[in-house]
Amino acid sequence: MHIPGQFFCNVLNVNEKAVVKLPYEATKFVCETDEGWRISLHAVAKEILEDILCPKEHKRESTVSLSLEAKKGLEKFACQFIEEAGLRHDKSQAISPEIMEIIRATFFYRNNRETDLGGRISHFKRSTYSQIIMDIVSEPPYTERLNVLSLLSQKFPKDSSALAHLGRFHANEREDFQRAKELMDEAIKIRHEELRRSYCRTGGNVDVVDNSDETLKDVQLTRIYDMLGRVHHRQLSKLIGRLGTKRYVQRDKDNLLDLINESVHLTKMACDAFQKCREYTKEGYEEEISYVHEIEVRLQILEFIENNLEGGYQHFVTHSSCADTFVEESLSIIDVLFRECYDKVYILSDQFFKCRNGYYVLFDDVNLALRVWYDTGSIKGRRGKIAAYRMKYNKRAQVQILSRESLYMDNISELADLEDVISLYEENMRDVFERGVIVKKIDEDMKEWLCTIRNKLVPRVYSVEEVLKQVRQWYDRFRSPYAIYYSYILLTILALGSKGQSGSRECLAESLRFKGHLEREKRFVGRPRRPREWLGAETRTGICRIVYESELGEWDHDSRFWKQRQKLHSLLSRQTGTIRKCHRDVVGEIDMDIGKLKGVETIKCFFVPKANGLHGRRFENRRVEFFVGFNFANGCNAYDVMELNKYQCGKCPQQVEISSIGNPTVYCKCGSPVRRKLPTEYR
Repeated sequence: MHIPGQFFCNVLNVNEKAVVKLPYEATKFVCETDEGWRISLHAVAKEILEDILCPKEHKRESTVSLSLEAKKGLEKFACQFIEEAGLRHDKSQAISPEIMEIIRATFFYRNNRETDLGGRISHFKRSTYSQIIMDIVSEPPYTERLNVLSLLSQKFPKDSSALAHLGRFHANEREDFQRAKELMDEAIKIRHEELRRSYCRTGGNVDVVDNSDETLKDVQLTRIYDMLGRVHHRQLSKLIGRLGTKRYVQRDKDNLLDLINESVHLTKMACDAFQKCREYTKEGYEEEISYVHEIEVRLQILEFIENNLEGGYQHFVTHSSCADTFVEESLSIIDVLFRECYDKVYILSDQFFKCRNGYYVLFDDVNLALRVWYDTGSIKGRRGKIAAYRMKYNKRAQVQILSRESLYMDNISELADLEDVISLYEENMRDVFERGVIVKKIDEDMKEWLCTIRNKLVPRVYSVEEVLKQVRQWYDRFRSPYAIYYSYILLTILALGSKGQSGSRECLAESLRFKGHLEREKRFVGRPRRPREWLGAETRTGICRIVYESELGEWDHDSRFWKQRQKLHSLLSRQTGTIRKCHRDVVGEIDMDIGKLKGVETIKCFFVPKANGLHGRRFENRRVEFFVGFNFANGCNAYDVMELNKYQCGKCPQQVEISSIGNPTVYCKCGSPVRRKLPTEYR
């Protein structure tokens, strides 16, 4: 971190308006750049702090940490630093942005600690407070630490971070939730006003605000809303106990219902804050936090009701006069949040899996809950029953390694249950598309219906055309990113045609139009691990021409393809095409062959030239074969790209292309069969 040299004018006895130059004697230990001054070595910085904080002789720590004697003087020194920083104004008498960034980095930013998760990819867990706050020697109720944070809010009263972190401290260490919420609300108000002024300066209309506008996303608001949600969550935990503790309360029925009502109110406020947190989260930032925190708080209230109220959750939502629709809907909303988080977040934390396993064991007897499920006449009731089916088949899934089947319906082993799930989803679709029932969105219902109807146990084969009809209604009603995604895939399948059926020009033209929409929607769907859907083999019929990732086994991150390659021969279609662009390392383009359709625009597939050994202009116009996956960024993605082998016909001068997998015999134009000379091992 660099500090402007002007900051040290008092220390060096230099006029504030004069240019402050680094003394020559200090150049051995301090670097001077255009950005400011920075101590060259951590060991030097530590020794300087040791001498300032404790001038007398004392024992040093051999680690990077300060000694205990030095830490005892940290509160006083931190307050002096804050006082000095509060005097540094720019020409408009405002605190300079450089000073504010130094303050935030020093007192608010928290370090990440690496944690071992038993063989899985290591994750990083943040410390409770910044390193300097944690190093201040203090015992409960941590008055010394509070003094520093309070002084920050006094010297920088218009800084939203200072107010929010002070509020967080009041909630965590003093359990003064009212004061914490007041500070958080003030921080949110200040930050919104800052954004309004900034938006007006850039010519934006504050009266017409689109939440999907990436310029309106804000990291500070994301953090503050998350902290506010955690304050409500902490207050809830004090009231009914933490998630997983199974706290039992000895109260009469009326008092217990009053406690539940108070708890539901806190849960609602926490969930509202976490939803706001997601609204302001910028693309590429930690999106898992708000999902996991909302799942935790919803699970907490459901677990408390299930453990303390006679008859549990089912009895509460059906017979209690104070039953709240929020509680009733939470079961299915948690189910949706799990899948949304899985789809958006690249690496999931240990807490995600703990919540997932806690969710699956929420009910002691899921089969009983399913038999007596009270509400299948409404969308929320049907969603709740579907969530209970997921619990039934994942109740014993107490594993820490993510299984996609535990989030979706692939592991249902009974046809009757599978057909019931499909009928519940289709009834929801009829409610929305035919009966005009108003819902905020139906994305998760549609996505899971599209997966479930492809289950190998389902005897009925849905045609691509009838599925497209439903997806069109989805798109017409909601215009959601996933409606566009599946419209593009289905239209592309129809454009390519299938065995014994030629492709459609009209579907190809419409597919290309949807691709333009797809590229604009990619920022709303998070960072994908890999394509969710793949182009299936021509031997597969109907909607099964689309293959979901769960059928393909384990993904190899090094080779950027599936590990069980031999398994793919019968599942995926091996397409052919011509390389058009390959001179850049990671951006290439292939024109895919589209059968008998002539004189039409081709389908362009994105691929990574260097990863496939096809980097350089010498590979342009080479004929290749590949598998196709569908994603938001590029539409069609080519994977495992290889040059097509050509074999000489024995009766004419023609050379015939033969794929490395599939039928080894191809007929030349002259009618003569041409066979691969040697069996080719699929790499």
